[in-house]
Amino acid sequence: MPASYVFPRRPLLAAAVLAVAFALIAAPARAGDAVSAPEIESFLGLSTDALQGIGGPAFNGSALRTSFTAAAGDVLSFRFNFLTNEDPDLLGDLINDFAFITLNGADPTVIAEVATTPFAAASSTLFSVESGLLSFSTTLAASGVYTLGLGVVNVVDELLSSALLLDDFRINGVGLSGGGFESGSLTDFEGLGAFAIVGGAIGSPAPEGSSQLFLSNGSTAVPEPAGVVSLLVGASGLAAGATYRARKATPRD
Repeated sequence: MPASYVFPRRPLLAAAVLAVAFALIAAPARAGDAVSAPEIESFLGLSTDALQGIGGPAFNGSALRTSFTAAAGDVLSFRFNFLTNEDPDLLGDLINDFAFITLNGADPTVIAEVATTPFAAASSTLFSVESGLLSFSTTLAASGVYTLGLGVVNVVDELLSSALLLDDFRINGVGLSGGGFESGSLTDFEGLGAFAIVGGAIGSPAPEGSSQLFLSNGSTAVPEPAGVVSLLVGASGLAAGATYRARKATPRD
Protein backbone atom coordinates (compact mmCIF):
# COMPACT_ATOMS: atom_id res chain seq x y z
CA MET A 1 0.00 0.00 0.00
CA PRO A 2 1.48 3.40 -0.90
CA ALA A 3 2.69 5.53 1.95
CA SER A 4 0.50 8.36 3.15
CA TYR A 5 1.15 11.15 5.62
CA VAL A 6 -0.57 12.26 8.78
CA PHE A 7 -0.74 15.70 10.36
CA PRO A 8 1.57 15.58 13.42
CA ARG A 9 -0.04 17.77 16.04
CA ARG A 10 2.81 18.12 18.49
CA PRO A 11 5.43 19.33 15.99
CA LEU A 12 2.92 21.84 14.64
CA LEU A 13 2.13 23.11 18.13
CA ALA A 14 5.82 23.44 18.93
CA ALA A 15 6.44 25.30 15.67
CA ALA A 16 3.57 27.70 16.36
CA VAL A 17 4.78 28.40 19.89
CA LEU A 18 8.32 29.03 18.66
CA ALA A 19 7.05 31.29 15.88
CA VAL A 20 4.96 33.41 18.23
CA ALA A 21 7.80 33.58 20.75
CA PHE A 22 10.14 34.72 17.98
CA ALA A 23 7.71 37.46 16.96
CA LEU A 24 7.29 38.72 20.50
CA ILE A 25 11.01 38.69 21.27
CA ALA A 26 11.89 40.40 17.99
CA ALA A 27 9.20 43.10 18.24
CA PRO A 28 11.00 46.07 19.81
CA ALA A 29 7.77 47.95 20.57
CA ARG A 30 6.96 45.69 23.51
CA ALA A 31 7.12 47.51 26.82
CA GLY A 32 9.86 46.26 29.05
CA ASP A 33 12.34 49.07 29.53
CA ALA A 34 9.98 51.12 31.69
CA VAL A 35 10.19 50.83 35.49
CA SER A 36 7.50 50.72 38.17
CA ALA A 37 5.80 53.83 39.56
CA PRO A 38 7.42 53.37 43.01
CA GLU A 39 10.86 53.27 41.37
CA ILE A 40 10.15 56.58 39.63
CA GLU A 41 8.94 58.12 42.90
CA SER A 42 12.13 57.03 44.67
CA PHE A 43 14.39 58.24 41.83
CA LEU A 44 12.81 61.72 41.85
CA GLY A 45 12.49 62.04 45.63
CA LEU A 46 8.70 62.01 45.51
CA SER A 47 6.52 60.87 48.38
CA THR A 48 5.09 57.36 48.30
CA ASP A 49 2.13 57.07 45.89
CA ALA A 50 2.68 60.63 44.63
CA LEU A 51 1.99 59.41 41.08
CA GLN A 52 -1.18 57.54 41.99
CA GLY A 53 -4.51 59.11 41.14
CA ILE A 54 -3.14 61.83 38.84
CA GLY A 55 -4.36 60.25 35.61
CA GLY A 56 -5.56 57.04 37.24
CA PRO A 57 -3.65 54.08 38.72
CA ALA A 58 0.00 54.70 37.78
CA PHE A 59 1.48 51.51 36.28
CA ASN A 60 5.01 52.21 35.08
CA GLY A 61 7.10 54.72 33.17
CA SER A 62 10.46 56.47 32.89
CA ALA A 63 12.08 59.56 34.39
CA LEU A 64 14.83 62.14 33.97
CA ARG A 65 16.55 64.33 36.56
CA THR A 66 19.22 67.01 36.87
CA SER A 67 20.39 69.52 39.48
CA PHE A 68 21.31 73.17 39.03
CA THR A 69 21.85 76.35 41.04
CA ALA A 70 19.54 79.33 40.54
CA ALA A 71 18.63 82.66 42.12
CA ALA A 72 15.20 83.81 43.22
CA GLY A 73 13.29 85.08 40.20
CA ASP A 74 15.20 83.00 37.67
CA VAL A 75 13.06 81.42 34.94
CA LEU A 76 13.44 77.74 34.07
CA SER A 77 12.18 76.74 30.63
CA PHE A 78 12.27 73.84 28.19
CA ARG A 79 10.43 72.56 25.12
CA PHE A 80 8.69 69.24 24.62
CA ASN A 81 6.43 67.14 22.42
CA PHE A 82 4.00 64.65 24.01
CA LEU A 83 3.46 61.51 21.92
CA THR A 84 0.99 58.69 22.51
CA ASN A 85 -0.53 55.57 20.99
CA GLU A 86 -3.55 55.84 23.31
CA ASP A 87 -6.82 57.00 21.76
CA PRO A 88 -7.95 60.24 23.48
CA ASP A 89 -11.48 59.79 22.15
CA LEU A 90 -11.89 56.17 23.21
CA LEU A 91 -10.64 55.68 26.78
CA GLY A 92 -8.69 58.88 27.38
CA ASP A 93 -10.45 59.58 30.66
CA LEU A 94 -9.71 56.09 31.98
CA ILE A 95 -6.31 55.21 30.49
CA ASN A 96 -4.90 58.69 30.90
CA ASP A 97 -1.13 58.41 30.38
CA PHE A 98 0.57 61.62 31.48
CA ALA A 99 3.85 63.54 31.62
CA PHE A 100 4.92 65.63 34.61
CA ILE A 101 7.55 67.86 36.15
CA THR A 102 8.67 68.12 39.77
CA LEU A 103 11.12 70.42 41.58
CA ASN A 104 12.91 69.28 44.73
CA GLY A 105 10.54 66.35 45.19
CA ALA A 106 7.40 68.49 45.34
CA ASP A 107 4.08 67.06 44.16
CA PRO A 108 4.16 66.44 40.39
CA THR A 109 2.74 69.03 38.01
CA VAL A 110 1.16 67.54 34.88
CA ILE A 111 2.43 69.14 31.67
CA ALA A 112 0.56 66.87 29.24
CA GLU A 113 -1.95 64.01 29.37
CA VAL A 114 -4.02 61.90 27.01
CA ALA A 115 -7.39 63.21 28.24
CA THR A 116 -6.89 66.98 27.90
CA THR A 117 -3.87 67.73 25.70
CA PRO A 118 -4.87 69.33 22.36
CA PHE A 119 -3.32 66.91 19.87
CA ALA A 120 -2.35 67.80 16.32
CA ALA A 121 -4.60 66.49 13.54
CA ALA A 122 -1.88 64.06 12.45
CA SER A 123 1.43 62.85 13.84
CA SER A 124 4.68 62.96 11.90
CA THR A 125 6.19 60.51 14.40
CA LEU A 126 5.84 56.75 14.79
CA PHE A 127 3.17 57.37 17.44
CA SER A 128 -0.53 57.72 16.68
CA VAL A 129 -0.87 61.33 17.87
CA GLU A 130 1.37 64.11 19.15
CA SER A 131 0.90 67.45 20.83
CA GLY A 132 3.38 69.20 18.57
CA LEU A 133 6.08 71.42 20.04
CA LEU A 134 5.08 72.95 23.40
CA SER A 135 6.95 75.11 25.90
CA PHE A 136 7.06 75.03 29.69
CA SER A 137 8.41 77.73 31.98
CA THR A 138 8.29 78.49 35.68
CA THR A 139 9.72 81.25 37.88
CA LEU A 140 11.83 79.96 40.75
CA ALA A 141 10.80 81.40 44.10
CA ALA A 142 14.03 81.09 46.08
CA SER A 143 17.79 80.97 45.61
CA GLY A 144 19.52 77.62 45.99
CA VAL A 145 20.17 74.25 44.45
CA TYR A 146 17.24 72.72 42.58
CA THR A 147 16.61 69.13 41.51
CA LEU A 148 14.46 69.03 38.40
CA GLY A 149 12.57 65.82 37.65
CA LEU A 150 10.46 64.85 34.66
CA GLY A 151 8.58 61.67 33.87
CA VAL A 152 6.10 59.97 31.57
CA VAL A 153 3.73 57.41 33.08
CA ASN A 154 1.52 54.56 31.87
CA VAL A 155 -1.89 54.56 33.55
CA VAL A 156 -3.81 51.31 34.21
CA ASP A 157 -1.68 49.16 31.87
CA GLU A 158 1.28 49.11 29.49
CA LEU A 159 -0.50 47.92 26.36
CA LEU A 160 -0.03 51.23 24.50
CA SER A 161 2.88 53.56 25.12
CA SER A 162 3.36 57.31 25.41
CA ALA A 163 6.54 59.38 25.31
CA LEU A 164 8.14 62.80 25.63
CA LEU A 165 10.61 64.47 23.32
CA LEU A 166 12.57 66.95 25.49
CA ASP A 167 15.02 69.67 24.50
CA ASP A 168 16.33 73.19 25.01
CA PHE A 169 16.49 73.43 28.81
CA ARG A 170 17.36 77.00 29.84
CA ILE A 171 17.71 79.33 32.83
CA ASN A 172 16.88 82.94 31.94
CA GLY A 173 17.36 82.06 28.28
CA VAL A 174 20.83 80.59 28.80
CA GLY A 175 21.26 76.89 28.05
CA LEU A 176 21.28 74.61 31.08
CA SER A 177 24.38 72.40 31.18
CA GLY A 178 23.70 69.27 29.16
CA GLY A 179 20.16 70.43 28.40
CA GLY A 180 20.57 70.43 24.64
CA PHE A 181 21.75 66.79 24.48
CA GLU A 182 24.16 67.66 21.67
CA SER A 183 26.98 65.49 23.03
CA GLY A 184 25.01 62.36 22.13
CA SER A 185 25.05 61.13 25.73
CA LEU A 186 23.51 62.29 29.00
CA THR A 187 25.70 65.03 30.49
CA ASP A 188 24.63 66.46 33.87
CA PHE A 189 21.33 64.58 33.47
CA GLU A 190 20.38 61.10 34.71
CA GLY A 191 17.74 58.84 33.22
CA LEU A 192 15.74 55.93 34.59
CA GLY A 193 13.82 53.44 32.45
CA ALA A 194 13.43 53.88 28.70
CA PHE A 195 15.30 56.84 27.28
CA ALA A 196 17.54 57.64 24.33
CA ILE A 197 19.09 60.67 22.66
CA VAL A 198 17.69 60.95 19.15
CA GLY A 199 17.74 63.35 16.24
CA GLY A 200 14.84 63.95 13.90
CA ALA A 201 14.63 60.34 12.69
CA ILE A 202 11.71 59.66 15.02
CA GLY A 203 9.68 62.04 12.86
CA SER A 204 9.88 65.25 14.91
CA PRO A 205 12.98 67.46 14.46
CA ALA A 206 14.86 68.74 17.49
CA PRO A 207 13.66 72.29 18.28
CA GLU A 208 17.23 73.39 19.09
CA GLY A 209 20.39 71.88 17.64
CA SER A 210 20.30 68.39 16.17
CA SER A 211 19.56 66.21 19.22
CA GLN A 212 16.76 65.74 21.73
CA LEU A 213 15.88 63.30 24.49
CA PHE A 214 13.28 60.58 23.92
CA LEU A 215 11.67 59.47 27.21
CA SER A 216 9.13 56.64 26.95
CA ASN A 217 6.85 54.70 29.29
CA GLY A 218 7.32 51.67 27.06
CA SER A 219 10.54 51.03 25.17
CA THR A 220 13.25 53.10 23.52
CA ALA A 221 12.61 51.13 20.31
CA VAL A 222 9.33 52.05 18.59
CA PRO A 223 8.75 50.36 15.19
CA GLU A 224 6.09 51.34 12.71
CA PRO A 225 2.94 49.19 12.86
CA ALA A 226 3.91 47.64 9.52
CA GLY A 227 7.02 46.24 11.18
CA VAL A 228 4.95 44.34 13.71
CA VAL A 229 2.67 43.03 10.96
CA SER A 230 5.71 41.79 9.05
CA LEU A 231 6.93 39.96 12.12
CA LEU A 232 3.58 38.23 12.58
CA VAL A 233 3.44 37.29 8.90
CA GLY A 234 6.95 35.91 9.18
CA ALA A 235 5.95 33.92 12.25
CA SER A 236 3.03 32.43 10.34
CA GLY A 237 5.40 31.48 7.55
CA LEU A 238 7.71 29.71 9.99
CA ALA A 239 4.81 27.73 11.39
CA ALA A 240 3.56 26.76 7.92
CA GLY A 241 7.03 25.68 6.84
CA ALA A 242 7.48 23.59 9.96
CA THR A 243 4.10 21.93 9.35
CA TYR A 244 5.01 21.04 5.77
CA ARG A 245 8.33 19.51 6.80
CA ALA A 246 6.69 17.56 9.62
CA ARG A 247 4.10 16.12 7.23
CA LYS A 248 6.76 14.83 4.85
CA ALA A 249 8.77 13.36 7.71
CA THR A 250 5.88 11.31 9.18
CA PRO A 251 4.98 8.35 6.92
CA ARG A 252 2.09 5.95 7.57
CA ASP A 253 1.82 2.60 5.83
